[in-house]
Amino acid sequence: MNKKASVYVLMIAAFVCMALVYGRSQQQLLQEKRSQFAPQSLASTARDSMDGTPTRRASIDITRPRYIPAREATFMRDDDQVYRMRLNGTEYIYPANILGFHHVVNDVIDGMPLAITLCMLTHSAIAFDARPEGSTSTLNLGDTRATTFGNFIMYDKATDMLWQQMTGELLSNVGARKLSELYALESTTWAKVKNDAVRVLAPEKNMASYRDFYSMYSSSTIGLEQLKQKETPDKRLSPMELGFGISIHDAARFYPFAALSKDRATNDVLGGWALVILYDEKYELFRIFRRYYRERVLTFEEHGSDIIDKETHSTWNAEGEAVSGPLRGAVLSSPEYREAYWFAWSAFFPTTDIFSNSS
Repeated sequence: MNKKASVYVLMIAAFVCMALVYGRSQQQLLQEKRSQFAPQSLASTARDSMDGTPTRRASIDITRPRYIPAREATFMRDDDQVYRMRLNGTEYIYPANILGFHHVVNDVIDGMPLAITLCMLTHSAIAFDARPEGSTSTLNLGDTRATTFGNFIMYDKATDMLWQQMTGELLSNVGARKLSELYALESTTWAKVKNDAVRVLAPEKNMASYRDFYSMYSSSTIGLEQLKQKETPDKRLSPMELGFGISIHDAARFYPFAALSKDRATNDVLGGWALVILYDEKYELFRIFRRYYRERVLTFEEHGSDIIDKETHSTWNAEGEAVSGPLRGAVLSSPEYREAYWFAWSAFFPTTDIFSNSS
């Protein structure tokens, strides 16, 4: 074999080795994603802590949602609370008073079956993939009017099986299965999101009834009182403290919004995952991302009016997208996390710790 051929062989061998290493790492990352909110077998806990009897035929979920452009959403007020979801470049807006009344919106967007859910008693809004992990079936979910630790229990209309909204877990002894959160539902106001491009969930009934319902339950302590009948609330924080929680493998952490400074980038590590919390000044909300790019851990900081990573000095926006520099076009992946009241998060994840900005 001549020298030139030998060089080609070595180059091909190196490429194959790199591909194999990269392939294994990608599979590992996928497995980590699937096991992040690992099922905890809540079946027995739910039976002992359930408030009310699940009623399968009382659901008022939306099964044929209709979306309208912002200019037609004349029923909206600037200070109305809404939930924002980005999907394939389109922004979907769910008014909190409509979503809170119906609890569940069953939908298919761009071929993806979704369950858009909101429990007002625990302040948890989650967009689930309606196909349970390890299953090819699609769920059609409704509300049972029963709760665990104040958080509502859903049921599948085809099988009658019960699912916990906070964790997406199946409340059955047939096996540990769960729903995966696909997209974060971001809480903000109509004034901050309204533009010609957004699609707004249209009301199914008169807006006055939605507003009356929302005014009764938006700050209700009913969920907390239901928890107190079964458990003693965790006293490390005020029970109605609002924040977001994340569980990675065997570790869980709660981030009180009051403890997160308005610094636009906060680095953290949990369960072996490097994380960054980015603050979006436009929408006045926090987002959490995994701070990796092709297995390289990035460290974020503010640099004047920009967010940059120290390693490549690329500039990032609050959506986790690199907008300039060597990594331009890169997008950070978002783990599953939940916005919720402290009493609910700590009941479902009793070993959780609490983020402190001083530490």
